[in-house]
Amino acid sequence: ITIGQQVWIQENIKSLHYSDGAEIPGVVAYNNDDSLGAIYGLLYPWNAAMNNSVTPGAQGVCPCSCYVPTDQEWTILENYLGGSAVAGGKMKEAGTEHWQSPNTGATNSSGFTGLPAGEFDAYYNPNKFWLLHLAAVFWTSTQTNQSQAWERYLLHDNAASGRLAWYKVMKYSIRCIKDSPTGIENESNNHNGYHLNQNYPNPFNPSTKISWQSPVG
Repeated sequence: ITIGQQVWIQENIKSLHYSDGAEIPGVVAYNNDDSLGAIYGLLYPWNAAMNNSVTPGAQGVCPCSCYVPTDQEWTILENYLGGSAVAGGKMKEAGTEHWQSPNTGATNSSGFTGLPAGEFDAYYNPNKFWLLHLAAVFWTSTQTNQSQAWERYLLHDNAASGRLAWYKVMKYSIRCIKDSPTGIENESNNHNGYHLNQNYPNPFNPSTKISWQSPVG
């Protein structure tokens, strides 16, 4: 979904494998119930979500050409939607099919369709699943220190989009944002008949393909 100048995947990630086929460690469905995972997406600890990278904007669990959004990119989204005090309502799925009443301010006018997937608390004892239907919690790719990173959250009884630095062992939802490769725009370049297309795959290792066309002379 395009929101302002950003392009977001419209649902929570459900991947059990990275794009290279390797298994993602520690990923779970809420209550270990695959039927809930199919609706709300899966929950990931920060290190696994980032594929052990600490670089903001790492691909992590996201598909090719996408990456885990940075804290700054969440702020850009919130600002485009009118500021953090009201952005949450514009990001939440409307109604109470998935959100518990009152689902304050929820209009989903952005098309983001935030769902209350809850979380797995792996920091406090006893570890537990909780907040299903009450909260949507998303990791950003921006850490604050060795043990914590920024999260963003939406609540059933508040129209705001919240922000908190919390422990990386927690398991949260992941929303991905579309990549904009350095030097190559996502939209085709077309100048004086020259046409440069998006490279594929991206990211790549060790090679990628770029198709282009030149004007017929």
